[in-house]
Amino acid sequence: MNESDLGRVVDACEQLTDAVEKHSAAISERVSTVSQSILNNLSGDRDVTFYVDVNGSNANSGSSTEPFQTLLHALNIIPAGKSATIKLSRSQKHVVDGNVNCYASKVIIVPDSKNIDQSKSIDIDETTPEIIFLSGSVFFYGNLLLGYFKQSLVINAKFDKYGGISFWGGGAVIIARSKVIVDLESAEQGVFGGDLNYLLPTKIGLREVEFELLNGYLSLNGTSVLANTLWGVNYINELVNEPTVQNTITNIPYAPE
Repeated sequence: MNESDLGRVVDACEQLTDAVEKHSAAISERVSTVSQSILNNLSGDRDVTFYVDVNGSNANSGSSTEPFQTLLHALNIIPAGKSATIKLSRSQKHVVDGNVNCYASKVIIVPDSKNIDQSKSIDIDETTPEIIFLSGSVFFYGNLLLGYFKQSLVINAKFDKYGGISFWGGGAVIIARSKVIVDLESAEQGVFGGDLNYLLPTKIGLREVEFELLNGYLSLNGTSVLANTLWGVNYINELVNEPTVQNTITNIPYAPE
């Protein structure tokens, strides 16, 4: 290699070094910005708010301009003891297909904007966000609110026979102004509750909920279900597997014997 060739090699190496340093600085700045944004959201006494959009990234901060990609990630990242609001992008299906251990004191899941038709408190249309529970053991250690006034959701429970949602430490679920589809793998299965319902009864509140019951139940027995305005359900026996006055507290009528 002559002196001229050696000079070109040195120049090329210097250019490559400059390019790497330039991109390295940009990457470091990006990581620092996202990390600080997440830290700011998780620290302090205020509640946290996360946004979820299927076109986002779980490497994002979860802000409105940098949404997470999955609801599963948003639920698992909430710090213990916090109250969290998770806002889902409209016209999208948000899939939960893995385990969740959520230690938040309260989780509210709603659309990122109010219903298109605001003339009524519940409205389901093609833009309503849909939560699809496919698999996984989903544990909440606090309370869960799904839907709100003029902020409707579609909750589509399609758990396999090993999946379901359970509450520990006295947690409860309220479903409001939304549609619930129950289409579980097993006809004896419940969306909510588990083998320890007799120790920790599942507490369910329903306010203006439309049901489509295809397979399985909303809950196993060992529960309380209090409701105000339901569609698609006439008796508690349709929502709870083998309910009795001893194992189920409810204001919904029992099916005639």
